[in-house]
Amino acid sequence: MATYIGNPDPPNVRLTRPAGSPTVIGTGSVDDAVGAGSFVLTGATGSVTSAQGTITLGNNVNVSGAGSFTQTGTHGETVVDGYTTELITISTTTTVTTSTTNLLPAKAVINAVLVNPVVAIATATSFKVGDPTSDARFVSFTTSIGANQASLGLNQWNPALATTLALSAAQAAATTVKITTAGSLPTAGQVRVTVYSAVYGGPTS
Repeated sequence: MATYIGNPDPPNVRLTRPAGSPTVIGTGSVDDAVGAGSFVLTGATGSVTSAQGTITLGNNVNVSGAGSFTQTGTHGETVVDGYTTELITISTTTTVTTSTTNLLPAKAVINAVLVNPVVAIATATSFKVGDPTSDARFVSFTTSIGANQASLGLNQWNPALATTLALSAAQAAATTVKITTAGSLPTAGQVRVTVYSAVYGGPTS
């Protein structure tokens, strides 16, 4: 018998499958029709826990959610795969705009930085994306300033560009993301910046 137990009140779920017959409570569900011993688990919140500390995902498995995915070791070590995001309004009084939150987490590897002008950056000709000390750490000057012309920042993985530790994918301390425009001073613009990262935590025992 396989069991999932969570808060029985919506939006969490409490689910038990005795002998292949699913029980559904709250907003979650278990569907055993996908194959012997298999589950499809849905619910607004909640988690799946194995008493042995191992959950095996087979081929063609999608894990989705609005937060992060955490792996915890037997001695408390962790790695959190996730993202941070902010809709940044481009300054119309200066060429530099900084995120209001620390989009770059501490003790992390920055996998990618996706920047998408939701509202076109008017009158500027290009922009670059970095951090407070390295203007183009993630994206060199790009002319993709129109609405929904997304750019993927991977400069931190390019050996020709990431010539120092500060320019690499390694992120020691939490900090902001900086956008620098070129050409005429912007008169409008909003850019969605999403940082994809892996955050590492050391063992506790």
